[in-house]
This record gives sequence, structure tokens and C-alpha cells, in this order.
Amino acid sequence: AKAVKEDEFSGEILPELGSAVLVEPINAAGAFPCFNATKGQFDNAEKINGEALAEMIKTRGGKTTHKGCAQCIINCSNEFVDKKGKYVTSSLEYETIWSMGGMIGNDDLDIIAKLDFMCDDIGLDTMSTGVAVAVAMDAGYKKFGDGRAAIEMVEEVASGTDFGKIIGNGPAAVGKHFNHERVPVIKGQSIAAYDPRALQGMAVTYATTPMGGDHTAGEIHSCTWPPSTQWESATLPKPVWRLRAEWKMFTPWFPPNPENPSEKMTGGHWAAGC
Repeated sequence: AKAVKEDEFSGEILPELGSAVLVEPINAAGAFPCFNATKGQFDNAEKINGEALAEMIKTRGGKTTHKGCAQCIINCSNEFVDKKGKYVTSSLEYETIWSMGGMIGNDDLDIIAKLDFMCDDIGLDTMSTGVAVAVAMDAGYKKFGDGRAAIEMVEEVASGTDFGKIIGNGPAAVGKHFNHERVPVIKGQSIAAYDPRALQGMAVTYATTPMGGDHTAGEIHSCTWPPSTQWESATLPKPVWRLRAEWKMFTPWFPPNPENPSEKMTGGHWAAGC
């Protein structure tokens, strides 16, 4: 317990920013599926990242460093409140921020929080539902980034409409309904918030687990940096270089000199698991 509390990542960064701290590094690696996984980087990620979320919660009188799991001492949960300080949902996590954010082209944390509450209330998985909405948008049913349309689709699930039943059955059902070819599922299960094209280790997990697109079956990461030539002059986002090098998953994303985060990345292949 002492080691966990004294560690910079588990003792300071996670309690302060929660799992949303992953938005920036995963996006920087080109592994943040967005617009129904047609892109691996979300241009407006800074609007929904861990720092933006924590600042919004604190400004409105919500709570970070919240105990989400009874026996856990990290306290990386949060209580998200609206502009009037009224409780909306808890906890707003990385996977939901991805599925209801970048995956549907939405950069509004209030919309993401509303969708999170609705899924909790109805009894839906936020990841599968977000991907289902993304497939519908990609098929032309609604436009990417239309948060109101996303809310209406989830409301249809609660109302039990014919289309709501399709959304509720997940992205594979939505793809079949629209006869749409681009459906990011493996064995019928939606992908998680880690693009297997950039993180090849996750591709192995997705392919070999009976669940299909299930990151919890083995969160193993590997990729080539930079993911494309446009990254040759890329610099590290602030939340990335703050992570401790001892946390293996992100070791390769540290600059040669941690005291100077503006230093440019160097190329090279890495593979690590946690």
C-alpha cells in the first residue's frame, strides 16, 4: 500500500486525473479510434482528456480522487456534475470518454457524461453502445459529432423502438441493418479504446480471446513509433511525460530528458505489457 501511494502515477496522477489520463498518450500513439475507427487520432482530444475533465469537475464543484472501488486505495474515480453543480454520473472513465467521444466525433464532455448516465440507467455497456452509434453515423444515419442525435439513439433503446433494439444489440447488428461494411467488431464484440492497427499486441488479444474485442483478456501493447511520417516532428503531450518510466506500458513515450518535455520523439519499435 505504501508503494502504491508513493508512486507518482498511482499515488498522484491517477487520483488527480483518473483513467482519462490515457486519452493523450493513446491518442498520441495513433491508437485512439475515432469517427468509427476511420482515424486513430482525435484532433480535439485536449477537450476531453484527463486534465480537461478534472478541471471541469473541480470548477463546477464535483469530486475527483473519489473512491470508486471499495477495497482500492488509488481512488481514481470521480463525480461529474453539470454546470449547476448537479450530479450527473460517476465515474466518467477513459473507455466511455473514447466511445461516446472520439468514436462518434464528439468533443463535449457534458454530452459524454449524459450518455454515460443513460447507459448506466438503462443497463447498457457504454463501449458497445458508443461503437453502435458510431457505425450508424458512419452509415449516414446521422452526422458525426451530433451529440443530440447520439442521445436520441440511446433514448430509443430505452423506449424499445425497432431501431432502439438494433442499437441495443450492438454494432454488429447496426452494421447488418444498414448493410454497412465498416463495422469495428471482432467475433461480434466491439473493439475497445485501443486501435489494434497501432497497438499490434492488442490485435493478438482481440484475435485470440473467445470474447473477441476484449482488452481485459490481455492488455498487451506494441507499436512502431512514429506511426506515420507526420509524427517525425511530434512532441510529447504534457500528461504523457508526467507518467513514470517504471510504468512499463508507457516507458517508450518518454523523452531522453524528462526535465525537458519539448524534446522531440525518436523512432524505434517497442513492445510492453501491463
